[in-house]
Amino acid sequence: MILALEKVHLFLRPMATLNYLLLSPVNRYGGVNLDVGFIAHIISEQHRVKVISLGRYYDDASVFYFDKNLSYTSVDRELYRSSRLLRWSSQVTSVLKPMPIPNHHRLDNRLSRKLAHLDTARKQLIEKAITSCDRLVLCAQLTAPFMQFAIQTASRHNIVVVFRTTGQIIASQLTPANAVWLSKVSSFIHHSQKNKENVAQYLPQANHHLIDQNAYDQERFLQLPVLDQKITRFYSIGRLSPLKRNLQIIEAFLAIPHTHLSLHIYGDGEQEAALKTAAAGSRHIHFHGAIAFDEIHQAHGANDCLIIASRLEAGPYTGVEAMASGRMLISSRVGAMESRLPDYPYFYEGTHEHLVQQIQEVSALSQQAVVQWSKKLRQRYLQAYSENAIRDQYREVLFDPEA
Repeated sequence: MILALEKVHLFLRPMATLNYLLLSPVNRYGGVNLDVGFIAHIISEQHRVKVISLGRYYDDASVFYFDKNLSYTSVDRELYRSSRLLRWSSQVTSVLKPMPIPNHHRLDNRLSRKLAHLDTARKQLIEKAITSCDRLVLCAQLTAPFMQFAIQTASRHNIVVVFRTTGQIIASQLTPANAVWLSKVSSFIHHSQKNKENVAQYLPQANHHLIDQNAYDQERFLQLPVLDQKITRFYSIGRLSPLKRNLQIIEAFLAIPHTHLSLHIYGDGEQEAALKTAAAGSRHIHFHGAIAFDEIHQAHGANDCLIIASRLEAGPYTGVEAMASGRMLISSRVGAMESRLPDYPYFYEGTHEHLVQQIQEVSALSQQAVVQWSKKLRQRYLQAYSENAIRDQYREVLFDPEA
């Protein structure tokens, strides 16, 4: 009780206003964008925050979802504005190879690498931004480009570093050489228990926290009616890339003799043509293309059972959306899914045969069992992953990173 009151007091007592810098490889859409926007919004409750992307800047990036006035830019966008030589090199490249993209997306070209020392210029801009902040927050994969440089720069200037890891952390990242600079991080925030345990054993001197994702704009998902009939509509949401293993989902679905089941695939990406070719012989597999962030709840609402087949992810984010929506799931044991759904019977072990078996078992559930699972999954979300719960966990770490 005393500890709980101390934590409440931490949030209520007056604090000096600090300057936070949030560095992340933010691009246009995706779960990382939403994590970054959510974290920045929480920081802005009490402090100033600036977000700088190590990826590409877009005016309509989903990082703006929580705050349309977020102070947000990218390294390359700022270099394009400030360096005549880099502007010239990207303009020349755009003339030689026309593409419908902004010139600051074309900063990395042969001329810039040779004449303007692009990598050095990027590091100089990052260093200037870090030395102007009081606290540095990183949101990226553990060993992503510029993470080592950013952490070492902050350490030289005695700036506290909080690292929100993304992606599934693998053994090849946890080397003695990487430990030298990762040990300078004050606090790590992990999506999954698996990541937390692995990194805490590797870097025991740092603080390690488990903070999962929540369904942003959760009311849209919570307002969806729970399932009240047998499972017939399976679906996947995400980028159509090999990492998501949509081909395995299609092949499993094609292997099941059925007339009443359907598979609905939402997303676009480099594998789209190959996946459509693989599914060409079926009238029961439907592609819906990319879906806007503010319409994702409609995809969950129109379907019954989400299939997550990914090999390496920290979340995935679609998992908590499905739980909030009261949808059934069949999932690989990826990222945070095992800790989200303890003792859940519909994980699959990564093989074609087991995925086929789980699809058959879920579609055979009685109406009563479906209703029970739908309510149970939503309740699990409300107990552990609601927006208020996740916000409080972030506040505790971001405002007192030494804790």
